[in-house]
Amino acid sequence: ASDTGTSGQLRILVGSSLSSDQSSNGGSMRISSGSANSGSSGNIKFSVGASTAVEGSSDIRLIGGASSIDGGSVAIVGGDAEAVDGGSIVFGDTRLRTGSDNVAASGEFKMTSAPSPSSSSVSMATASSSSSLNTGDVTMNTGNTAVGSSGSIVVGIGSSQSSSILTGDSSVVLQAGDNVISGEGGSTSAIAGVGNVADGSVAIDSTGALSIHSGAGTSSGGAINVHAGQMGKIVVATSESATKSGSISLTTSTSLNNGGDISLQVGVSVTGNGGSVNMKSSEAGMQMRTGASLAGSSGNLQLTSSQSAHSTGVLKMSTGDSIVSDGTHSQISVGAAAGSEGGNMLFSSGAAVNGVGGSIRLKGGNTQTSLGGSVTVISGESVSSGGSGGNVEVYTNHANGGSSGIVSVSSGASEAEQTGNVILNTGLSNTASSGSIRVKSGAASSQQSGSVSLNGGAGQTTGGSVHVVSGSSTTLSSGKVQIQTGESSSAGSGEVTMQSGSTTEEQSGTTTISSGASSTSSSGDIQLVVSEGQSEGGSVHVSAGFSNVMTGGSVNTVTGSSASGHSGSIQVESRASPVDSGFVDIHTGASSAGSSGSIKMESGTSGTGQSGTVSLVAGNGDG
Repeated sequence: ASDTGTSGQLRILVGSSLSSDQSSNGGSMRISSGSANSGSSGNIKFSVGASTAVEGSSDIRLIGGASSIDGGSVAIVGGDAEAVDGGSIVFGDTRLRTGSDNVAASGEFKMTSAPSPSSSSVSMATASSSSSLNTGDVTMNTGNTAVGSSGSIVVGIGSSQSSSILTGDSSVVLQAGDNVISGEGGSTSAIAGVGNVADGSVAIDSTGALSIHSGAGTSSGGAINVHAGQMGKIVVATSESATKSGSISLTTSTSLNNGGDISLQVGVSVTGNGGSVNMKSSEAGMQMRTGASLAGSSGNLQLTSSQSAHSTGVLKMSTGDSIVSDGTHSQISVGAAAGSEGGNMLFSSGAAVNGVGGSIRLKGGNTQTSLGGSVTVISGESVSSGGSGGNVEVYTNHANGGSSGIVSVSSGASEAEQTGNVILNTGLSNTASSGSIRVKSGAASSQQSGSVSLNGGAGQTTGGSVHVVSGSSTTLSSGKVQIQTGESSSAGSGEVTMQSGSTTEEQSGTTTISSGASSTSSSGDIQLVVSEGQSEGGSVHVSAGFSNVMTGGSVNTVTGSSASGHSGSIQVESRASPVDSGFVDIHTGASSAGSSGSIKMESGTSGTGQSGTVSLVAGNGDG
């Protein structure tokens, strides 16, 4: 000890070897404490004296010897034990502890290998266990703090100036231990600290590739769980790039049995709205595809919003807006089948227990200047010679208590121009007959069946017309137009009424029944025929209209004229009967104030020949 200067030094040296022989070594030094049969063996303590100076106390250094080949090592090894625990390596009264300080920071603890053209590794590991007990833990943690931030743990890889691909991988690997006999492999966890204001974050950032995978197992691989704390976010993103940003890929591995699933599920809310799933692509687009299968079915793709006690979430699929060019096409299709039937596509709206079931709307896009988008429903075609195209069926579903739904096909309203047409037509056939169009109301088992109405639209000038025209033909007869009521097994059949509408100002419309003209043969006949009846045959009534002020309507029966032959005949007769034939009654109506009408029968005038005869001849009879 010294009261004024520096205290004395203590050096313990072993002798050097001056021989040039490689087998000649320098002397060794061994410091050991005494052994004990029953108690603890003796301690060895290295310490430097305390100092009150500004420069601080001195260091304790354990330095391996220098060499032109391999430098000497410094090994500090705890004692072995046969029954309990092996000896620990203790610096101070804790394991590998730096010195404390009452004002500034505590001493730095640093483990580095010496600089060299190829530096050696720094390894921290517990020894293996040959028995059934557990191996030791390796714990790295920073100290607590009462005011500031606690210390960080940084695991980093040194930068490399070489561009050679043969330098090997420089990676940070966190790997749990394997269990090759039984049980589960070890887990790797990265957990952020909890705070009173905001919890800590776990950030894994890489300029290169970032790979996180669980261990493989004979029955099932390990799980990867990434979850944030309360109200925390999970962000997976690639860095920005001037050329092309990196990709994010979520894939499950191939399996001989069932392929693994990928599930994106948001949280449930007790009082507010449930979380949303937003999948948004940039310029390159988005592709969602399920896994393929060589023997079974490919994976399902299901997009559903979760159930709710109130309103369920909206499912919306749409393409982005286009500012200067045409919009792109959206396509939803079922894959082709090499077997018997292609896959079906079902668009189904939600059912309702008490209210109205959901609707399905197919709507074309709006436009500011040109035509609005069209809605086209086309069935599949058949490319084989014996196949038929698919059907297009539009019908409402049945109802147990009320009326079934309405099927309405209509064009939209127009503010300035004519509204759109509604066209029902079958396709063209090159070799066989074209298809038919049938408009039919449903049958009723107990009440009156539905009606079929063809109505032209109302207008400020002229109302819309109703045209029923059969198809034309270039070689044979044109098609028929048949208007008839249905049969009835117990009551009278329905009426056929053809009339023009009433009017309050001008003359009502004319009802014309005429056959078409023929340029080479006879024109068609018009027959008003009443069918047979078991009791009494039906009558034919031809009645002109009634007038309150002017003259009542006339009934004109005129035959057709001829430019070269005879004009047509008029034959009014009652049919023959095995009992009494019917009357032919020609008379004018009675008049209460003026003269009754006349009956005039005359033959036509002839310019060159004899005029026709008027004959009143009674039939022959036995009585």
